[in-house]
Amino acid sequence: MIDRKTLTLDSNIFIAALKRDETYSNKCVDLISMISDSFILAEPSIVYQEVCGTLARKVDLSTAKAAKIAWI
Repeated sequence: MIDRKTLTLDSNIFIAALKRDETYSNKCVDLISMISDSFILAEPSIVYQEVCGTLARKVDLSTAKAAKIAWI
């Protein structure tokens, strides 16, 4: 059994990873990809609303819906 630490990320990490036009998009994707191997992700439920709401406003509704489905 791997000893993994708990990690909480700000919603901006997820937003930057999903928008793909942010300065640090690739670094955010890399960080998120390390979670399953090294960490247990613990996020407050408001993060999902923040991410989907921001994507709906700044990208488009279909991207927000895709993010929502990925988390369910």
